Amino acid sequence: MEYHLNFTLIWRHFGRLAWGLLLSIELSVFAIVIGVLIGFALALVHVSGPRWARRLVVFYVETVRNVPLLLLVYPGLYARTAPELFGFPFFYWYQFAVVIATALLTGAVYWLTRNRGEEGPVEGRG
Repeated sequence: MEYHLNFTLIWRHFGRLAWGLLLSIELSVFAIVIGVLIGFALALVHVSGPRWARRLVVFYVETVRNVPLLLLVYPGLYARTAPELFGFPFFYWYQFAVVIATALLTGAVYWLTRNRGEEGPVEGRG
């Protein structure tokens, strides 16, 4: 078996491929820097902010953390119109259903574990 690899197409569009690579690297660095800055600011608020701000940070973090990975990474799993529900395409009502289910499950976990008697992350340790 003999292979003949033809790279003429790649070399013909090398400028565009290199531009796409550089754009991906730039976007990655930008996203990492912004994410670190936001995370650092939220961590400072969570550790030393007022009570209402700490609760807001916890709400934000728990909401973002509980979004299913498949919903974010693989939109091809639900990027279609059929089946419809009350006239809404699958793409829309599936996302709403996932958000509602996630909120209900998070609420159930909170409800079931709220009276465990565990100490908070900062208060009560000595």
